[in-house]
Amino acid sequence: METVTVTFSPSFDRYITIPQWVSGTLHRVAQGPVHAAGKGINVARFLKNWGHKTLCMGIMGKFGASEFLSELRKNDIDATFVVGKGRVRTNLKIIEQEKDGICTEINEQVLPPEIEEYEEFQKKLQSNVAQTKYCIFSGSMASNVPDDFLKTCICIIRDYVPKATIIGDMSGEHLRTLIDEGVDWIKPNKHELCEYFELTENCTVDELYWAIVGSIPQNMHVLVSLGSEGALLVHDRRAALCTAPQVEVRNTVGAGDSMVAALAHALETGMTPMDCLRTAVATATFRVSRNEMETGSWSEIVTYGQSLHLTELH
Repeated sequence: METVTVTFSPSFDRYITIPQWVSGTLHRVAQGPVHAAGKGINVARFLKNWGHKTLCMGIMGKFGASEFLSELRKNDIDATFVVGKGRVRTNLKIIEQEKDGICTEINEQVLPPEIEEYEEFQKKLQSNVAQTKYCIFSGSMASNVPDDFLKTCICIIRDYVPKATIIGDMSGEHLRTLIDEGVDWIKPNKHELCEYFELTENCTVDELYWAIVGSIPQNMHVLVSLGSEGALLVHDRRAALCTAPQVEVRNTVGAGDSMVAALAHALETGMTPMDCLRTAVATATFRVSRNEMETGSWSEIVTYGQSLHLTELH
């Protein structure tokens, strides 16, 4: 198995598209699609479309689990989850056409996993990573997660497959754990990184750079998604900015997840970090310019990425 994606907050995501949200009024919408989702699930969908073998792992509630796993099987996505108490949550994604496809997300909270379920997951992780080249931890975790849980999961990967590349796309204290444990790549967005460094949202790319090199290990690759501005890559005190092209934005859902998927697949195909940066931005550009959770063929993405402007900053 080339890649294991780990999702601790799987969900059924319902998509609704409206011209523009107006509070206190009635919005009539057509029946929107509902998909088995979660950040790691989204990453696996993109990877599968490019012929990349994946295994989705995580923890979910028993109510809704059968339907969730059935959808993944229908899409030829392998999965093995710890199924515990509670149910799979349902989230609502409201996409506003007249606001460049901006998405408002309403995420449901459900019963958190039991401590025994976290322990069972770690055993399952040990049993399923022997052939893994890439392990991706992404998304949120329940409030009752043990303090050392993520650290232990990372240690399992390091112990059982020391050559595997670990990629993290998490925020808050979990981002701190990824950094403290020295994973290979992290992909925070600007908001998450500003929160981590206690910087203001309007900070400059240069301020982000100096915060990164002053606090994050030099051998870690830091890929920062900057929304419509593109993305910043910092590694070994070098930095490059890839500017995103101007396109008609139709749907921003999954843009960050598509970048993570593109990163893993680009690494697997032998791309350099700078080419990974271009390809990640190209993939996100394709994602936001389409209505559905799609990107494009890998050859289209690579060709498009080669045309993007890259500026070395340091």
